[in-house]
Amino acid sequence: MGLSKADQSRSDSIDIQHFSLDLDFTQMNAFQISGVCEVSFTALLEEVNHLSLDLLGMEISEVFMDEEPLDFDYSSPLLVIQLPQTLSPGDTGTLSVHYSGQAQTDASGWGGFYFQNNQAFNLGVGFDADPHNFGRAWYPCFDNFLERSTYDIQVLSNNGNRSYCSGELMERTLLGGDSTIDRWSISTPIPSYLVGIAVGNYTHTEDAFQSISGEEVPIWLAALPQDTSSVQASFVNLIPCLEAFEEDYGPYLWNRVGYVMVPFSSGAMEHATNIAYPAAFADGSLTYETLMAHELAHHWWGDLVTCSSQEDMWINEGMASYAESLFLEEVYGESEYWESVLDNHKDVLLYAHRNDGERLPVSGIGHAFTYGDHVYNKGATIAHNLRNLMGDEAYFSASKDFLNDHQFSDVSSIDILNYFQNYTPQNVQSFFDAFIFQEGFPDFFVSNWSSSEVENSNDLLLTINIAQQSHYNPNSAESTPLFVEIIGVNGESYSEQVVYNPNSNIEVQLPFEAKWVYLNDERILQASLSEEILVNDDGITNFDRAELRLDVETIGSEALWMRVENHWSTAEVEDDPSLFLSNDRFWRVLGDFGGDFEATARIRYYGNPTAGNYFDPKFFAAMDDLNIPEDSLKLFFRPLNGNTWEVHPFELGIQGNNTNYQGQIEFPLSAPGDYAWGINSDYVGMEPLSEPELLPYPNPTQDYISFQLNKAQEYRVLNALGELVFSGHTEGRISVQHLNPGAYFIQLGKSTFPFIKK
Repeated sequence: MGLSKADQSRSDSIDIQHFSLDLDFTQMNAFQISGVCEVSFTALLEEVNHLSLDLLGMEISEVFMDEEPLDFDYSSPLLVIQLPQTLSPGDTGTLSVHYSGQAQTDASGWGGFYFQNNQAFNLGVGFDADPHNFGRAWYPCFDNFLERSTYDIQVLSNNGNRSYCSGELMERTLLGGDSTIDRWSISTPIPSYLVGIAVGNYTHTEDAFQSISGEEVPIWLAALPQDTSSVQASFVNLIPCLEAFEEDYGPYLWNRVGYVMVPFSSGAMEHATNIAYPAAFADGSLTYETLMAHELAHHWWGDLVTCSSQEDMWINEGMASYAESLFLEEVYGESEYWESVLDNHKDVLLYAHRNDGERLPVSGIGHAFTYGDHVYNKGATIAHNLRNLMGDEAYFSASKDFLNDHQFSDVSSIDILNYFQNYTPQNVQSFFDAFIFQEGFPDFFVSNWSSSEVENSNDLLLTINIAQQSHYNPNSAESTPLFVEIIGVNGESYSEQVVYNPNSNIEVQLPFEAKWVYLNDERILQASLSEEILVNDDGITNFDRAELRLDVETIGSEALWMRVENHWSTAEVEDDPSLFLSNDRFWRVLGDFGGDFEATARIRYYGNPTAGNYFDPKFFAAMDDLNIPEDSLKLFFRPLNGNTWEVHPFELGIQGNNTNYQGQIEFPLSAPGDYAWGINSDYVGMEPLSEPELLPYPNPTQDYISFQLNKAQEYRVLNALGELVFSGHTEGRISVQHLNPGAYFIQLGKSTFPFIKK
């Protein structure tokens, strides 16, 4: 048929409505299963003459339809069955496949079917499998995200074993001796990979949950008999978790809440009503209960609605990861929610690009990264941002209605965008463009502010300029809601949600004079990590999230409010081509440092990709390309509302050698403002510039390089290896938009100038 593996488009020609599986697990010691898979289907197109199913590494003895044998061609993983007659739309049929063999485990070690510790169980996806759906590891199916079917599963086991499967236990029959037949049924249609089965010497505890739908939903926790007490202790917050998710996402629409403890310690799998959960994580403690919440959340995001393709896996996994924070908010309070969300975002900025190998958008993810950090962790950050973009009432109303209207179906990012837009005046399209469909993050911060009197009023008009920079985020974000925080000279406070648009200022009328103006970047998480601490004693204070250490020698007052913002973007450099400041990082510090206050701050830099804490490499990669040694680093300072950067007193602590770009910078913290590392025009190892007035600007740049020239001159652009990239004549402006990011040189006459293309 020209097919070699699972083809998602088959769901357009045939609808598989029901599977009936009759499975024999009496040969578990030999790691063997045998079974009969009965498939009931309906033709959707004209001239349907075959049925293609996915089955991996099994032996097929025969295929029947209406007791008549059918011809088939099986070349694992594709089984092509010739139908006895050609079908037209609406025609139905039922055939049965008789098969046996050793069910397969994914090559990655995560996913497929396992025989371990006298237990057999499946995990419905394979991390290396293509497609990732892995129902085909143990029964013939349409292995994709689109096809949903109902199931009857009958399991024969011996040696005192029992089975736990997706759905409801309809009948358990003791055959005498040590053999049992269990019959399970799930009437809610699910994709192949969400069907769960586990066979072992299990028992289960029972509880019940009163759903907001009015139904009493049974809760089964299956485990080995000796583990049931510790399992119950670890799941003590399961009912509060259910209550939280019903409040946020709507009623639980499944006929059972079920977890089965399996001997697998690398994760869990959200099989509908029969979650495969690591037995080692149900140890009697609450250490792993966010995993319990994550898997339960899939019964809304991932099971009830499923991403249409692996490229939108954040809908399944990012939403479920964010639900972990919602669980903490409900059970432990708002502070636990914020700690969870902010710690997760720090992991995204520091490690997602390391662990996945590159910076990625959330939607449009490739096969290799379907189950990576961007999908799980950045996806959770996106869900938090979308909640704050819309506000709680709109976000949770949209979530409930979306899940209800799309229940038991597949959805895409575009589906969510279009649906949620109806619940808010905010520009959801712009948000998705900036945060979901692009890699990296935008970074917003208050560039400057000024006050003026309001006519016929005692109020003041505060005009706020907001700057936007990029953290590997290729396009400017527009119509972005931000949250302005204002603190007055006498301790007054004011907050307002504003909408940022490029080249427009924000105006706020206040009955008091503003002292500090900043953005609450915790509401819309972006390329920054901020932290506020009330420093009330001498000694060490660590701003762990903002990555700044403060050593206070004399505090000079009873307590000092400080806010530290760690921005993962370039610090603005206006009209000063002699500076090359970090295009990865700068710190903004707010606080009253007057009187007798004396303190030393410390920031660390990691420009070495082999370092354990690998931060953004752009600045240090440019230094390396230009052969600029590490001891050329300087610390620069700019006061708030100022444009001029000056060298600030500092002490450089290099770790290792002078070219590994790893160390720390200590400096006296004497004034609020911006701090950034960088170098200026007198680079070590370079010849003095013969025409310093010709220094290129802006530098670094994204679009063009300019010079102050009196007449047109020839120029040559070289890469970091000294190779010619392009050349021409210029009267003072050279476009570099087409260049890849990196370090370059421009030759004008006898002078050579380095520059960085962002």
